Amino acid sequence: MRRSTAAILALALATISLQPGHAQRRSVSVPLFGPSMHLPDPSRYPRTAKQYAGQLLPDDEPSMVIAPDGTVWIVALHLRYGTALWRGRFGSVPPAFVGMPDHGIGGVDAAVAIGTGRSPALYAAALVPIPPPHEAWRIALTACRGGDIMPAFGSCTFYPHLAYGQHDRPWLASYGPSTVYLAYSARNENLLSGQMTVQRSDDGGMTWTIVGDPLASLSQGSQGPLHGWQGPIVVDPRNGTVYEDFVVASAPGGSDDRFNRIVVAASHDRGRTWRTTVAYQGRADEDDGNMWPGLAVDGSGRLYAVWSDRHDVYLTQSADGGTTWTLPARVDVSSADLRTSVIPWVAAGAARHVAVAWYGSTSRDNMSGNAQWRVWYAESSDGGDTFAQAPATGVIHDGPVCTKGDACDWTQRQLLELVGLALDPRTGRAAIAYARSIDFGDYHACFRAANCPQVYYVEEIGHTTATGNTQQ
Repeated sequence: MRRSTAAILALALATISLQPGHAQRRSVSVPLFGPSMHLPDPSRYPRTAKQYAGQLLPDDEPSMVIAPDGTVWIVALHLRYGTALWRGRFGSVPPAFVGMPDHGIGGVDAAVAIGTGRSPALYAAALVPIPPPHEAWRIALTACRGGDIMPAFGSCTFYPHLAYGQHDRPWLASYGPSTVYLAYSARNENLLSGQMTVQRSDDGGMTWTIVGDPLASLSQGSQGPLHGWQGPIVVDPRNGTVYEDFVVASAPGGSDDRFNRIVVAASHDRGRTWRTTVAYQGRADEDDGNMWPGLAVDGSGRLYAVWSDRHDVYLTQSADGGTTWTLPARVDVSSADLRTSVIPWVAAGAARHVAVAWYGSTSRDNMSGNAQWRVWYAESSDGGDTFAQAPATGVIHDGPVCTKGDACDWTQRQLLELVGLALDPRTGRAAIAYARSIDFGDYHACFRAANCPQVYYVEEIGHTTATGNTQQ
């Protein structure tokens, strides 16, 4: 996985991204990444797992946050056998496995958040399977004051079923030292109308209250149900305004997976009421429903929404709290090494500092059996007006990457649907946690596929200056 600086620079020079305009030669600052590292995990299948009993569990779909002091927290799912948690320190201490915050009962769709202050609280949520004959999921949540997880999360508040029933995709976001939001939907064929739930805790995750539905105003008075997928919930660090984004069908009533409208909901009263705005409306034949749309807010309150149409990654931004949005700008730039970009994620730091990471391949078709995938990264220091792009890893996956969730064959879904991305608050540099599905020696067992994914981690170590054609 180690590559020379010259090799990284050669790829980066061909992929400097800016808005359309006339070409101009100038110096650009290209992000530079260190070597990727596998995050060890000693967790094993239980004895009840039949042919997999005692073998190492897979790790997939990582989510991550970085605390104000540089502490890195990463969660990943074990595919029905718990949620893995790693802790490290950006730039100095590699993330190390510290246990399962859900005590091994969850393992699907994990989320993590961190509070603010000198001793920020840690929050982790995950879907927990409800035993047959029901195909349903409850939500487990763990809250650890001061990030104190020892011994064995014994001092944390643990809810094994904070929400019980047919639920899907929890997201977490914190505000201040003790307020945290949990958002999730009903697991019902991508149905969103009347199915979104947001809960809020004001005491560090000890007690919870259900607040308003972010999509209530959008679905009110409609002639049919609204279908789509929800993105993350985020909070403006300046004033506590809460946002969540969605990719939905243009009109209620459709039940397929062709969604082409990006909607952002905003709440100024701590989640009780919400106002929705269409951030982007795609063409009738456009398909932007390729799993979760990303959303981030920077230190000045500027919002950034990202998505993929299964070919490219797009970003729109709002400088007025989500009331108006810019025309979408394409983030990725094609080259011999990058022809398809999917599953983007976005993170924001100080004012106008925004970064995007995604899986990108050499093939023009994300379902190609010959595709070779890397993690790609682009960052902007001017609010998304211009981006500098570079590969963050070597090849991490061969073959198809399906972006339709449970509609995919599991052999085409090994990376699942999330790239972990966070910015170190002290330096502004990026850390990326991602799934890798190749080269694991003689380990061939996995819950759903012969080539089992594992979680890897890479950090941005600086920048290199290069001169290339840019657009003004």
